[in-house]
Amino acid sequence: MTILFHAGTTKTGTTSLQHFLKNNREALQNRGCIFPSFLGPDNHTRLAAYAMDVDAIAPVKMDLRLTEPKQIEAFRKEVDKQFKEHVRPGKKYVMSNEHCSAHLHSGPEITRLHKLLSSTGHTVKVIIYFREPSEYLASSYSTLLKQGATHEMKCPVGRALDRKYNYYAICKRWARVFGKDNIIARVYSRDALAGGDIRKDFLEVLGVSDKGLDFSEAGGATPNKSLDHVMAGFLREVNKQVPRYVDNKVNPLRADLGPLCEQLSTKEGILVPKAISNTLRESLLEDLKEFNRRYLGGQQKWPFKPYKQTGRKLVRAPNRDEVLELYGKVWQAKIAQLRGEAMSVPEKKVPEKKVPEQKSPVPEKKAPVAEKKVATPEKKAPAVEKKAPALEKKAPVPEKKATG
Repeated sequence: MTILFHAGTTKTGTTSLQHFLKNNREALQNRGCIFPSFLGPDNHTRLAAYAMDVDAIAPVKMDLRLTEPKQIEAFRKEVDKQFKEHVRPGKKYVMSNEHCSAHLHSGPEITRLHKLLSSTGHTVKVIIYFREPSEYLASSYSTLLKQGATHEMKCPVGRALDRKYNYYAICKRWARVFGKDNIIARVYSRDALAGGDIRKDFLEVLGVSDKGLDFSEAGGATPNKSLDHVMAGFLREVNKQVPRYVDNKVNPLRADLGPLCEQLSTKEGILVPKAISNTLRESLLEDLKEFNRRYLGGQQKWPFKPYKQTGRKLVRAPNRDEVLELYGKVWQAKIAQLRGEAMSVPEKKVPEKKVPEQKSPVPEKKAPVAEKKVATPEKKAPAVEKKAPALEKKAPVPEKKATG
């Protein structure tokens, strides 16, 4: 049987797809496709952390606190054991993690992942979605800012270009290990996706009908919204003062700053400067033509529609008034969030406390009264003790009369 592994790429609707798979886990299993939870409830991040080299540094490893070789070795043994326990021969599985395409760059890393996925005798097919490079750059830059980046947008070159934007090079790396026939490349754009939706497109590749499945965003799914151009400039400056990591640990002071800024952003996206967009296209032109021909079954031409600049603006640093305004909005949003969390707890407990709180004061008030009454005889007791010695003094008188 087959394991269909969704490897990303990032910024191609992965969050929406993963929550869809999670929300329909039981329905998909009834249709012969198992979406396991032991690698992660929706995003199977443990796969990327497992396959990355020991000395590789990435948020996915930091978040799992995998910083020492011994920790990584123990983690891999645990994943190996769980994989053999949960993945059964003869069953069809779906797994998903976009960090694999983003962070597995070397042959040994991809081979390590393939060895794990095929360890139960399954044929492994890899599906990867790709979007127009300038759109990908803008969306990726927004995500980097939410994760703590402080640099300005620039055109990727060298290794960064090859690893993230050269889709032909990415497919070749994975094809060397998994085989070219097991690589399924798809274009991420509304007009290219089946039904204009990555979830429906994925089901088409999977060979499963979408009839009766839940396409709502219920169950915790949140769109990966991009920052607007002013909020991006604001967060970039804040990141310089409040970094994401301190001493290789997540900075607790940062909390959920990135998501709050995302929540407060307008719908205007970030615009890639024309010079960067043109340079990026020229750098990738020949390779993406070959990518289109070899992996998309198209002609020797650019496989994407032109980058749209409408509805987007260039990232800029906010002025003084904008900084104060944005700071106030973030502060208010955080306070509202904290108040909401604090109020939710007593609201559930108040009904339980009302009954004993009304009855308990009655006996409490009577108790002191009883204590005062008890104290009265305690005061009289010493008076009796004082009279006792008086009787003792009179006792010798009759004794003297008896002797006379």
